Amino acid sequence: MHPRGWIFVIAAVAFLPAVFVPVQAVADFFYLPKVLMLLGLELALALVLLPQARKRWGPQASLYRSPRNPLLGPVLLYWAVLGLATLGSVNPAQSLMGTPFRWEGFITFLLYGGLALLIPAALQETRAPGVTARHLDQLLGWGLGVAAVLVAYGVLQSYGLDPMPRDPIRSGAAWWRTSAFSTLGNSNFFGTFCAMYLALGGIRYLTGGAWPWLAGAGAAYYGMLISLSRGSWLAGGAALMIVIALRALAGQRFPLRRLGALALTVLTLTLLWRLADPHASRRLGQFVQDTSAQTGTVGQRLWIWKGTVRAIAGSPWLGYGPDTLGEVFPRYELPGRAAAGLQGWNVDRAHNDYLQVAVSSGLLGLAAYLLILLTAARSAWRVATSEAAPAVHRALAWSLGAGALAHLLAMGANLSTVSESPPFWGLLGAMAALSLDADVRH
Repeated sequence: MHPRGWIFVIAAVAFLPAVFVPVQAVADFFYLPKVLMLLGLELALALVLLPQARKRWGPQASLYRSPRNPLLGPVLLYWAVLGLATLGSVNPAQSLMGTPFRWEGFITFLLYGGLALLIPAALQETRAPGVTARHLDQLLGWGLGVAAVLVAYGVLQSYGLDPMPRDPIRSGAAWWRTSAFSTLGNSNFFGTFCAMYLALGGIRYLTGGAWPWLAGAGAAYYGMLISLSRGSWLAGGAALMIVIALRALAGQRFPLRRLGALALTVLTLTLLWRLADPHASRRLGQFVQDTSAQTGTVGQRLWIWKGTVRAIAGSPWLGYGPDTLGEVFPRYELPGRAAAGLQGWNVDRAHNDYLQVAVSSGLLGLAAYLLILLTAARSAWRVATSEAAPAVHRALAWSLGAGALAHLLAMGANLSTVSESPPFWGLLGAMAALSLDADVRH
């Protein structure tokens, strides 16, 4: 049986990063179209699942027993804290909708959490054997396929051959002429997206997946390279190594033949990038210089992080409201803006998602967010290490965990956006769905 509304899940998780509107009359090519599309898809999915909700919560609920989504409580708690932070925000209207070209206000976070709740609900509608594993594998396959297409577009951009008109931010600066950001709007967002699918596809191949998983992981790796995002390089590689080590500790070692094939793919694509991009060596050299602790991006982030920590201390419990750092940061910034190379810049993001959550919704919001992550991780770990779970479920649990881990590692020096966060929240929902499957619970 095919879960009703599953096409909306595939669209929201796999296809949403490809949504953009390259029309010169529209200033925001990348972000607002994604928010509006996500809103429409979730509303459609919720309407499709409404009969199921009536069965679960209606007068005959006792006849319709199904396990509760473990993410329900944590997500509701996170929403409640975000709601209070929005009501007490320094700019409530801005916290509700988010700032232009960001759009990560309270409404967007409702959509993120809603995606994590709706995916298990869609799969719980039918209890036929194998439905959850088959459809989650399908979802990840579609996501990896779309990622490969977006990487192909990014390759054109890296050679300055973008066939689409560029938005105002990227139409003038020389840096953007050969920067691969595909349809995600920023090379760092594109790099995070590719790191997520590198880890996911790579582990899915190592756990017994066919060669298309390896090919998809290779495409994501090449996209990560051409994004020139160092944080994403580190996040994708670290996620793979951590999951390989954790699986070994759990007594489930990967076959050496598959490990060798993955390593050979990475080495071959790295050499191909060096040969195909005549500017690769110069760019790598510039990146080494750019890690300067004073004037490079490392120094800039350290300066921003120090100011953000001071801001958090000024309102520790509920923060200042979603998407308001730009309004409060000048009060707390340390001297040295010009030395950090940020003169004239509006520092509206912490460039560390955990600090961003804390400054937006306080330590209470950060605790609720971490509870969501820990609950999803626990759900995936229980399936991944269960001897009773079918092999495909264990493989999916490791793969989903690897993709989510890559995103979380990248967020240590980057920021959440509607470009790459919906797939991440989709992975969290998929982890919960996997733990609820009858094939695992029985």
